Amino acid sequence: MNKLVLKMKYPGKRWSDYLPEIFGNEVAGKLKIETNATANTNTASIILCEFKNEKNIIEKITNNENILSAFLVKDNKVCKIFK
Repeated sequence: MNKLVLKMKYPGKRWSDYLPEIFGNEVAGKLKIETNATANTNTASIILCEFKNEKNIIEKITNNENILSAFLVKDNKVCKIFK
């Protein structure tokens, strides 16, 4: 199973409102979000299980300034880094 793992900085909106704007409602409904908020930072790890190398999602990742890192995990190994 392929997983897409993203690390994002806080966009100034609720994650549940922001992620559908980027990925659309269908993909956003499949995302798992783990937030890490402190006094100095607010980031989230976002995981998309069963990622099928959709080019439109990869384009959105590379063009989004709030995404700090993105990588593809296959069989528990990082096999591709997008950003």
